[in-house]
Amino acid sequence: MQNITIKNCDVSATVSGNDYIGGFVGKTDGSFTINNSNMTNTVNGNDYTGGFVGYVTTTTNITDSQMTSNVTGTTRTGGLVGYSTGVVTITSSTMSGNVTGSQYVGGFVGYLNSDINITESDMTGTVTGSNTHVGGMVGYSKGAVTIKDSDVTNIVTNTNSYNYLGGYVGATDSNFSLENGTKTKDVIGTGTSSYIGGIVGNVAGTTTLTNVNMTGNVTGSEYIGGLVGNSTGNLTLNEGTVNGTVTGKNYIGGFIGNVQGRTNEITDVTKIGKVTATGNNVGGIIGYTSYNTTLTN
Repeated sequence: MQNITIKNCDVSATVSGNDYIGGFVGKTDGSFTINNSNMTNTVNGNDYTGGFVGYVTTTTNITDSQMTSNVTGTTRTGGLVGYSTGVVTITSSTMSGNVTGSQYVGGFVGYLNSDINITESDMTGTVTGSNTHVGGMVGYSKGAVTIKDSDVTNIVTNTNSYNYLGGYVGATDSNFSLENGTKTKDVIGTGTSSYIGGIVGNVAGTTTLTNVNMTGNVTGSEYIGGLVGNSTGNLTLNEGTVNGTVTGKNYIGGFIGNVQGRTNEITDVTKIGKVTATGNNVGGIIGYTSYNTTLTN
């Protein structure tokens, strides 16, 4: 199939199969657009499984649409989209249900090769992966992740000792921005799981957080933060609260586990709860930083 547009449609049926499974569309070789539509039953598959669409070759646009049920797959599993090659835009939409897979598992999108923009959209449920890259909204993104006015209320966990776990995003290879967002409930990495954050596990580019709150515990082994596990680029945090216990071994911070950017600024933050570690590089705000960092208020 080429470009797909869905408007004002409701589906209430169990959808099951092997690979390329979606509540509305399994796979499209073009774009996928959905507006004012709802899916209210379970979607079960293996690779490339999504509540709305399993695999999109170009762009994905989701507006005013709801997924209300559970999605189960293996690799590249998302509550709305399993995999997208092009830019993903999600606006005024919700996912209410549990998402379960192995690696690249997200409450909204499992795996994407480009940027993603999420606005005024919420995820409620549990996101569970048995391998790497698990996120409350996005499992893994090669491009930039921009989220605004969107909340996550779920437990995010992996069931084995794998890395990259986040309340919103497991990991991005580019920049990460979150403005006006609240994550509620725990982010749990088991065993030696590392790169875990209440908001994002690992950011390869710059990190920008504005008016961000995390209420819940964050648990892992190394590079564990109440908001960010590890940030490779510059980090800016303006107005943030972490209310919960952050637990790990090395590089453990109440807000940031490890930041490697050359210029970092943290302003107006509040930490409520413990930071507990058994190893080195542990701090109430930052576990470890190599470069210039300014803390204010």
